Amino acid sequence: FKDPLEEGAKDGWLIEMENNVRSFKPFNLEEKKNDLYSLVVGYKPARLFTSSSNYGLFDQWLNDKSHKLDNGATKEQQFMDIFYEATKTIIEKKLKMQ
Repeated sequence: FKDPLEEGAKDGWLIEMENNVRSFKPFNLEEKKNDLYSLVVGYKPARLFTSSSNYGLFDQWLNDKSHKLDNGATKEQQFMDIFYEATKTIIEKKLKMQ
């Protein structure tokens, strides 16, 4: 048993499940700086006609969502809303998942 608060144990349970005979591997855990959207196993990222890609595209979506903030929400809620909406856009447009 690994302490979940121990340094280096954050992805340990995913690696352990991947190495099981009956494995579970929902994400590519290898870092791919030039291919951010290949993170989800089993989904090939769609090609989009845009000048941005990888982290630049994610930044663009974050910026787009930041202009549509609920001004009555707390800063923390606005932060979470921006990332939620940008991630939702990635799933719908880039990975074609609903």
